[in-house]
Amino acid sequence: MPMVEVSAIQLDALAQGLTGLEVGDTKLLFVREGNDVRAFQGTCPHAKAPLADGVLCEGRIICPWHAGAFDSKTGALLEPVPLTGLQRHAVRVIDGRVLVDIEPMHTDALAPGDALAHAPDDRVFVLVGTGAASASAAALLRDDGFGGRVILVGPDAAEPLDRTQLSKMALAQDAFDRSTLPLLDDELQKKLKLERIVARVTAVDPGKRQLTLSTGETLAYDAAMLATGAQPLALSIEGGDLPHVRTLRSLSDVDGILAHVEPGASAVIIGTSFIGMEVASDLIDRKMNVTVIGRDEIPFAKQFGPRVGAALRTLHESKGVRFRLGTSVQRITLDAVIVNDESLSAGLVVAGLGVAPVLDYVPSLQKADDGGLVTDTALRVADGLWAAGDIASPSGWPRIEHWRLAQQHGRVAAAAMLGRDACYEGVPFFWTAQHGKRLQYIGHGRGDGDIAYDGDVEAFDFVAWYLEGGKVTAALVCCRDRIAATLSHALRRTRTLAEARAMVGLSAGGQ
Repeated sequence: MPMVEVSAIQLDALAQGLTGLEVGDTKLLFVREGNDVRAFQGTCPHAKAPLADGVLCEGRIICPWHAGAFDSKTGALLEPVPLTGLQRHAVRVIDGRVLVDIEPMHTDALAPGDALAHAPDDRVFVLVGTGAASASAAALLRDDGFGGRVILVGPDAAEPLDRTQLSKMALAQDAFDRSTLPLLDDELQKKLKLERIVARVTAVDPGKRQLTLSTGETLAYDAAMLATGAQPLALSIEGGDLPHVRTLRSLSDVDGILAHVEPGASAVIIGTSFIGMEVASDLIDRKMNVTVIGRDEIPFAKQFGPRVGAALRTLHESKGVRFRLGTSVQRITLDAVIVNDESLSAGLVVAGLGVAPVLDYVPSLQKADDGGLVTDTALRVADGLWAAGDIASPSGWPRIEHWRLAQQHGRVAAAAMLGRDACYEGVPFFWTAQHGKRLQYIGHGRGDGDIAYDGDVEAFDFVAWYLEGGKVTAALVCCRDRIAATLSHALRRTRTLAEARAMVGLSAGGQ
């Protein structure tokens, strides 16, 4: 392929770090470190975020939207949310000019060097559950050259889906493109040579390395990963099973909610969880009258602290959401929710009470106090058996229900299944979007501990630092994507507040 000169760009015009440019119709990302220049596809493989808006941090290109991380020299995937690495473009620097090949060096970014053509392998790896953890594990297994059978077992043939879009986009947008939901579309499943069994696992025998399926069949494995996720907590009150009472976990749940959406109609959200409050935001966008009922006096106070929680409540109220907090629902009728003997009109009720791990099929495996399966640092439950995502309680970590964390777990477990040294050492990361405000949470902290602030919390332009013993355990970032991207890597190591602020270019003096 011919090398073409980047239009009128000299080497000195490329800043150190990341620069995004269009060459013809191709968006490219240039990485300059000294006089060394590399070029990659310009957008993240996951959601097409412009990577030039991200950061270059200690050899990592970090996506500004969801903290996906890539090796800055090769483009290889280091951290999800993406399932694939970056396509790389050949670059030459001649006499101070930068020339680049507009065609990528590899047509298959997931398997450079034809990784799927490795020697045949007679082992069988089974991924139980078809969520984010299994999608991530399947991609790593093939990317690492595993040539054996990879079987995904789960009851929903439509999964794995990008479940974060259900509450953040699918409910809010009439023109939402559902084709963006699959994590593993048909083409990618074929490329990865994945087998699918649409069934539930009803029992696991680690000694025999055997699964029992809801079809009555058994399935032998050499290595298996359990990643069955969680299910929404049901309303155990009178009327909790009425047809207009919904939860949100699947695409069919989206359709069930949309069937009751009508501008001017009334909806009640039960629970101030992230799902509940995101749905409240979505339904306000659809011109519904929305009331949120919750037991907590301040939403998100336990996670974010009372100041941020109060600011979020004020934001919701400014958009028209009404609250009944510090209370619980007595019963539900066909057209109302009864709370404190008050009848609230409700043609739609959405329960956002949280979730519980799905572990009924493994009663004999050891559970942690938080309800998850006890694993070692490589997510191993027993010989040949691993656990990931919402059901896992890794050594040294609590059980955390984060979608991206499930993907991180999936990669660690898959590497361990292949016999590699593997240990979960990532940084938990999740995000929420409410009324156009995007908050990104990095790490694992406490909302009732010491919190320091930079910026203006009430204006939703801030960083909140969660501290324990003078060390930063977590950060909440609003409207500062580059800071969030940097911290997704920087908080892998323990930092003082001063060190963390210096990493992202902030000085003391927040509000």
